[in-house]
Order: sequence, then structure tokens, then C-alpha cells
Amino acid sequence: MGKMRGNSDYAVKNAKPSSRVQLEGEGTYECSVTGLVFEASERVLVRYSVLSWSKYGAFLRDSWKFAGPIFNVDTVNKDASVLKSIQFPHSVCLYDPDNEMTFSVLHLKDNRPVIEPTVDHSGSHVKWNVTSLSPLGPIIKTSQPVEHHGVVLVYKQLGSDDNNCSFHIYLATNSSSDIKDICKQVRGYKNRYFRIEKPPTCKLDEGTYRLLSEPEGDIKPQAVMTHGQDMSEKQLLQLAKRLGKEWKQVAIYLDLNSRDLDDIQAAEKDVTMQKLKMLVEWKSRRMSGEATPYHLLKSVEELDDLPNEVRQILQDLINNQVAK
Repeated sequence: MGKMRGNSDYAVKNAKPSSRVQLEGEGTYECSVTGLVFEASERVLVRYSVLSWSKYGAFLRDSWKFAGPIFNVDTVNKDASVLKSIQFPHSVCLYDPDNEMTFSVLHLKDNRPVIEPTVDHSGSHVKWNVTSLSPLGPIIKTSQPVEHHGVVLVYKQLGSDDNNCSFHIYLATNSSSDIKDICKQVRGYKNRYFRIEKPPTCKLDEGTYRLLSEPEGDIKPQAVMTHGQDMSEKQLLQLAKRLGKEWKQVAIYLDLNSRDLDDIQAAEKDVTMQKLKMLVEWKSRRMSGEATPYHLLKSVEELDDLPNEVRQILQDLINNQVAK
């Protein structure tokens, strides 16, 4: 659980692709990763994940259009009524006062679409009073073109050198559902790519990224190639000590196989040292500059069982390198 804000507002951090979050009591809680905001009446365990509009978009008829990501939300061993409301993030630009839009929520009940009213909206969220839980997402009805806040996603091919770089660049709505679809597409490529965490949008015009014209873009490799230094064995040992029984799953995500694990366990009896040797083996298979905390975190970020403490250590290492 993140830090407390006021008497009953909390920030939920370290949300994973499929998250289970314990809301400790009555209050309002916000996930700092997905942007979801839950209003709870009592202690409850909430499970939620980002879904794809490519699967559910067919339910939108006539002038209905998606307004933000779609989620699957449920409560564990408690009735949905313990959640009073949910605020869904939306990506719609509301700057034009003449283009009035009414938000609703698409609610899939028994795989049938039901359009339900919202109770309020802001420039970033749509508030909906909970009736029941299942796939849910904010939508709008309008015959006018809809403008969305956007993001630029940049992927670099693994193994390419600084003089011959292969990039994929995507312009997308700032919606977790769209971003998830793009990530899935990239994972399906024959070559492997990793996502480059570009600077905040306000810095794009300062020389790091410059969009020339569609669909061309200009990237300065020296500004985006640096992800810090490769991890030292001391740092890898720090991680090894925090890994539990899921360390073999981590190894699989780092492209080691069962034979590699058998060899490590045969050569070393101490469990902590087995974990360290696994991480050192991962590092040895990477090119220089591609065994950083950033690359390690990207490799395992979709592993649901990865301890939050490990995620936080890697993120702290990344932040410390960026600050230097």
C-alpha cells in the first residue's frame, strides 16, 4: 500500500498487469499505475486487470466510441456492493466547450453489453456508481470526431549496435488498453524489442525527440540509448537475497531454461548463491549496456509473482542512475 493522503485517501503503487490490492477500510484509493480510483465502504480485496478494446470494441454501436481503457474488476469473497464507486481514467480532450460530450460506462454482463450512466466526470476521470462487476470501460456518444490525449511509444531492437539501430515508433491514445495491444504486437515480432522510457511530454520539444511529419520521426540515439550502467554483482546479490521461491520463474523470464537451472543447482548448494548465479548468467548473455536495472525490470515486469520489494529495488536503481 502506498502513502496515506488525508484520513481515508491512499495511493496504490506497484500495480501489475493483473493486480490484487487490499483496500484496508472505508475510503478512496487510487492506483498510481492504471489510474483507477476505488471508493470502498469496508475492507476488501480487489482484483483488476487491463483488457483490450480490440476484443470488446464490437459491442460499441451507432455513435458510441471508447473514451479510455477497459478493465476487468471484481472483489474477492465479498459482494460488489462494498465498492461504492469506481473512477475510470479517460483520454478524451475536453478543451472544446462547444462539443458537449456525455460519458457512460460499457458494462459487459454475461457477455452482453449494457450502457450505464455515470455520475460525474473531470478532465481525467469518469465516475460510475457500482451496480455489479465485470468488464467495464468509459465510453461516449457523439457524431463528432473525438480527440484524445496521446502518447509516443518507442521500441529499440535488442542486439542492434549504436551505429545501426532499429526502432519502432507508435503514436497511440493515452489508454492502457491501446498500450497493452501495442506491447502484445511488439512481443509477436521475430526480433526482440525493448521499450525506451522517453522523457515526459513537456520535454519532447527540447531536442530529445522531434516529430518531423507523418509517419517520419527524428530520434537522437545518444539521448535514448543510455539506460545506465550494467548491474554489478553486489547489486545482483542484493536482488538475489530478496527473491523467494519464485526465482526459477524469474530465470525463465530471463531466457534461461530448465537445464541452466539444473546446472546452477548442481554447482552450488546455497540457495542465495544459486539465485545470484542465475542473475550473473543472465548478465553474461547480454551485450554491454544491456544488463542494466532497466533491462532487468523490463524482462520480468509481466511476472505476477515478482515480489514488490524486488520491483522497488530495481526502480530505485533506475532512478538513481537517471539522477546522476
